[in-house]
Amino acid sequence: GAMNYNGFTNPVSEWICGVDENGNSDSIDESTLDSWLLGTRADLPVDVQETMTNELGTHDTERFATRCGGDIRKTYLGLIFQFTYVGTPGIYYGDEYGMQGGADPDDRRTFDWSQATTGNAAVALTQKLISIRKQYPELRIGSYMTLSVDTADHVYAFGRWDANHRIAVVLNNGSSTKSVTIPAWQLSILDGSAVTDLLTGDTYQVTNGNLTVSVAGYYGAILEQ
Repeated sequence: GAMNYNGFTNPVSEWICGVDENGNSDSIDESTLDSWLLGTRADLPVDVQETMTNELGTHDTERFATRCGGDIRKTYLGLIFQFTYVGTPGIYYGDEYGMQGGADPDDRRTFDWSQATTGNAAVALTQKLISIRKQYPELRIGSYMTLSVDTADHVYAFGRWDANHRIAVVLNNGSSTKSVTIPAWQLSILDGSAVTDLLTGDTYQVTNGNLTVSVAGYYGAILEQ
């Protein structure tokens, strides 16, 4: 494996922040994001995909939070994507609380230990995402399927699954809360099944093969059946 600039860092930056990994203006929509991710997954065997390290930022890029204009909600969205996508999350120190920094060497600012507490919402979210990823192996080595590409509401959803579990991930790249319907039947989740959002604890029910959930702006849902 290697640092996954082309298969994660850059497309996620362009989708969430509207700039590339170096801060140059370059925005993509959900359809382009899905095609980009599909193409870069197709370049590599599955075992290599799983060991590629997915970073929001590195010592060679502007800080993710800086690229996103300092909007901490976009850091939340980036973290949720990072811990649910194919590959191995790699946290560049400080990205877990939204550290600011421009091009190298400004991206190497010293770590602010006053932020290193779960009293910081982004750090608390990171801790929760680590726990979820450790608990559900389908997020580490499971299969991948696109479930929704909504360029009007700026929603992207995908499924991760193995022989025992199904998880649907819904990412809302809009500023307001959205009601999102995804095809749960594609993950073989049966009608009447209860599905729980591992981030909020909210429970939803599959009806007529579909699952409708509420997702906050610049946030996500990790739905486990």
